[in-house]
Amino acid sequence: MSKTSLLIISLVIIAVLAVGYLLTINQSDTPNLVFWGSHLQDQAISNTNQPETSISNFDECLAAGNTILESYPRQCQTDDGKTFIEEIGNELQKLDFIKIDNPRPNQQISSPLNITGEAVGLWYFEGDFSVRLEDGNGATLVQAIALAQGEWMTEDFVPFMADIEFDQPETDTGILYLEKANPSGLPENDDKLIVPVKF
Repeated sequence: MSKTSLLIISLVIIAVLAVGYLLTINQSDTPNLVFWGSHLQDQAISNTNQPETSISNFDECLAAGNTILESYPRQCQTDDGKTFIEEIGNELQKLDFIKIDNPRPNQQISSPLNITGEAVGLWYFEGDFSVRLEDGNGATLVQAIALAQGEWMTEDFVPFMADIEFDQPETDTGILYLEKANPSGLPENDDKLIVPVKF
């Protein structure tokens, strides 16, 4: 066997041993070794030793300065790929029955508050329906009546308005309920628009 053949066989054996050694290192707790051109470069294993994110909702995600997608409802994406959707109540499910102009979901409100929007005629009875504001603990701050601002005996949308006054609650958030008039008292005829608010 010639010296050239022996040299080639030796280089092949050394290359196989080197690759096996690199694979062994790659499976240990040491940083990954990555070939970059003709240089050997250290690359730390990403996200393996980072603590789990403490973000658990849209507001925390927003406060942390993460990316906000301008959809409706808005969505917030964290660096580790989690997505949180802004809580807007049931507005999108009730668009065929009632629409609120003021306050908008998650709007900061104070007393006195002027509530405006429009609802289909079937939402009213005798030209009105109930409005209720709760704090973040579910305690009722105020109950009031929203009045139709036009002929309510129609299937079309009719503007409404309600003015309420309330004491500043201890919680930072609350819920405004616009409750469909239900003179029958039957639970199957109940309906309401749920609007989260901030104080």
